[in-house]
Amino acid sequence: MSGIQIPQHLDEPGRVLWMTPDEAVLTTLAVLGCFMMGWYVQGLVAAFFLHQGMTKAKAGLSLQSVLARVYWWLPPQLLGMKRSPDAVIREYQG
Repeated sequence: MSGIQIPQHLDEPGRVLWMTPDEAVLTTLAVLGCFMMGWYVQGLVAAFFLHQGMTKAKAGLSLQSVLARVYWWLPPQLLGMKRSPDAVIREYQG
């Protein structure tokens, strides 16, 4: 058999080892950041918990679902938006 894998679904994201690319980037940054400071065990633990948190936040969906939740939960000042509609107002009067 060759090393080529055929995706089971058309919209299945690519994989880096067993992780989606956004989980892999988050995990790699945590590991490299802690390793550069000499915190080897803490880096692995932090990477594990960040990976689990990201997986739980995505809840089987894509990264866009996480970004949509961040938009609705965080205040606009933290996201760098100067003007945005209030997230608590669901219907505006016309």
